[in-house]
Amino acid sequence: MCTDSSVNSSTRIQQASSSSLRQWQYKFLFLLVVLGSILRVYGIRNESLWNDELASCYRSSFSTVEEVVTKGVVPDIHPPGYQIFMFFVQRTAGNSPTALRFPSAVAGILTIPLIFLIGRRLFNSSTGLAASAFLAVSPVHIWLSQEARPYTIMMLLTAVSVLLLKGLTDRLKAGTKMGGASIAAFIIVGILLEYIHYFGLLVLAIETSIIFLYSISVRRDRLKVFAICIVPFLAFIPWVPYAWAQSATGSYIAAPSLRTVVLLFFEYMSWSKTMMVVYGIIVLSALFSYRKKKRNSEKAVFGSLAVPVLWIVLPLVVSLSISMVFIPVFTVRNMMVALPAVFLILSAAIHIIFSRGWLRYSVMAGLCCYMLFSLFLVRKHYTEPHRHQFREAVAYTVNHSQSGSRTMIVASAWNTFYFDYYFQEFSSDLTVDLLAVEPGDFIDVRKMIILKKPAELWFLWGHLEPHGELTDSISTMFNKQEYHPLLNAGVWRFSEPSAGN
Repeated sequence: MCTDSSVNSSTRIQQASSSSLRQWQYKFLFLLVVLGSILRVYGIRNESLWNDELASCYRSSFSTVEEVVTKGVVPDIHPPGYQIFMFFVQRTAGNSPTALRFPSAVAGILTIPLIFLIGRRLFNSSTGLAASAFLAVSPVHIWLSQEARPYTIMMLLTAVSVLLLKGLTDRLKAGTKMGGASIAAFIIVGILLEYIHYFGLLVLAIETSIIFLYSISVRRDRLKVFAICIVPFLAFIPWVPYAWAQSATGSYIAAPSLRTVVLLFFEYMSWSKTMMVVYGIIVLSALFSYRKKKRNSEKAVFGSLAVPVLWIVLPLVVSLSISMVFIPVFTVRNMMVALPAVFLILSAAIHIIFSRGWLRYSVMAGLCCYMLFSLFLVRKHYTEPHRHQFREAVAYTVNHSQSGSRTMIVASAWNTFYFDYYFQEFSSDLTVDLLAVEPGDFIDVRKMIILKKPAELWFLWGHLEPHGELTDSISTMFNKQEYHPLLNAGVWRFSEPSAGN
């Protein structure tokens, strides 16, 4: 009786200790989500919308979904999912910078607890928490979370699909039936992925190939696996003709090189050479530790590392191969879908190297502090501009224009909307009269000057810098000119027309 009582008492103590540990972990995860939320929402409208964000706004600003697709998306090189989603965002929340960027911030915030779940599934709760902490304070992830583009949404969907894929393959391996809810969830997430971005289609193709090959090796649930592999691509068939037409227009993406791959790692490390070196040392030290000791616990960790490693390597290799053989699709931005995997590997490597808990937490806390230091003091994310200053170009024009209806506005940009958006934001009656980029465009500018006879001409540019010969030609028609430089933007003011003009 005494022995049974001692055993029961010991079991209860262990259960209480385990319960207390779980509660602490969930509390810490909650704090990470709060911190990550603050870092992603604070200052979300500090900077101007840049070129690609204004493109997102423009392509989803039409009056109907049909027009969004036919006039906004088809002339572009992306599938329609993100633009249709942003169409409804604009109809419900408006088109302010905060409203446009908020969905990306929410996706970025949701990825923080999700990466914890993946880390716990692959390794343990401690590894998952560390990966979540790294992601929560990652400057590059915060940057993407404050941008009206689909990348954090694609990253979130990819992480969900990885978690679902892991569950499905585990069931295949264990010989248990794959649940209908899990299958349906994977298919739905896959459809969202392929329609949000073409790189999401690539990720889905890789994941379905993995589960197909896995089912062949274990020889189970082939009918269900067939449905998993086929249904998402059947759902994409209606868009295939448009995708084919878009591919025929070519690609703006440059062919990748070794420098591109290095730049990818540099961006993973939030533009920090120090982080690149530290990350490399930690991962290589973990590999050396495994080869030297080969403890069973480390073998288990290395087995689970296959998931984040493949999460990075397969999209990288496949996209590079497609880019070199067919059409360039590899960009650093597209490969941000693997950022959570980068932090999972870092967290797992730290757990392999340091067996003592206090050492692990010290290293992880040090890395998090360094990333926050980089965010606030090195990069100065919240205090210095980093995006194209379309807003500032318009603000300068509005504040210094003195001629009212006799003001002429010329712009060098991909669309007049990119500046007109901010003229409307500042409640100005000014609008862009015409676009001009190349020297040959001076013919149209000159005709407009002769027709309108402006007292002053403002030439704004953003992202697309005009040719010097064009501005030189315009200056010949005015006696006075001044230039106001901005970040990846600028403003010329031409006044006092010369005699005869």
